[in-house]
Amino acid sequence: MKGAVLISVAALFVCCIACQDSVNPKAEMKNQTVFYCFINQDTLFQTAYLSRVYDVNTSNPNDNKADPFVEGAVIRIDYKSNSYLFSDSSVERIDESRYNTPFRFYFNDKLNLKSTVLFDLPMPISVQVSLADGTTLSSNTQTIPSGDILFEKYPMVIPDKANATSETFQWDFFSTKNSVEKYYYLSKLELLYTKRINGADVPMKMEVPVKTIGSGDAEEVRYPEITRQNLVYFSIENIKYVMNKISEGDPDKNNYGVKNMIFTLKIMDKNIAQYYAAGQTFKDEFSMRIDAPDLTNINGGLGMFGIYAQRTKSVGLDRGFAASFGYRYLENK
Repeated sequence: MKGAVLISVAALFVCCIACQDSVNPKAEMKNQTVFYCFINQDTLFQTAYLSRVYDVNTSNPNDNKADPFVEGAVIRIDYKSNSYLFSDSSVERIDESRYNTPFRFYFNDKLNLKSTVLFDLPMPISVQVSLADGTTLSSNTQTIPSGDILFEKYPMVIPDKANATSETFQWDFFSTKNSVEKYYYLSKLELLYTKRINGADVPMKMEVPVKTIGSGDAEEVRYPEITRQNLVYFSIENIKYVMNKISEGDPDKNNYGVKNMIFTLKIMDKNIAQYYAAGQTFKDEFSMRIDAPDLTNINGGLGMFGIYAQRTKSVGLDRGFAASFGYRYLENK
């Protein structure tokens, strides 16, 4: 349970919020509440975070040592004819360099939004947050009909032919009532392999880049970014790059066994996509910045309420291709 909590909490990307003006590093502070909740349709366990915008006596927001978490709120998600209330909880904080108290959050473990069937359609979902002082925050979005997504093109094995230079993954909705252009996508192709450590074959994985530049210390590796396009290409050269990389520096290639590859497609609504596009990167364990005043879809406050889903596709590895690197070929069971 604790592991699930930590994973879900990390997916929030936030814990406390500092605001800055584009000119004045100490702009006038407003007493606002910040709410973040990114719904993962593929799990029952959902998390939310609620905090106050805070001020410090310096220009460095990291000087704040008091956890701005807002307790005692009533968080309710409405979906179809049901309402789901969140409870508060806490876990051990990973990094105590800023706050030495447990990390606190809200959660619900009964929200079932998983899309599993063709012809599934988006449904409205809303959230309302009621604070002890009478303040109310709200937002809404729609579920993602990920069960209606079909992979139109993908390789059965990699490489799918002897002279292949790249592999293509393409997807679309089966129902004409759903539009692929409505959503945003983040894809990932990973090699699943084992490495023999102290006599035991330890499962591992490595992501395939879409571009590599330079080599050695100057090497730069790039991976797929969020896009509205419903296809992605992976060159055979970049797949070979990963095949070589897993055993780099180890002359005994028999220590490695390769099995297959997994293609993962994350489908997200506009809210989460805009959050990433605005450059809201994870800067430390539980912190972020909001530099754009319009980076919010929360009525009555700041923050973001969004939703995402995931589809995966297993792809085999050609036995001869695997053997060319000296690796053991692991049969799928």
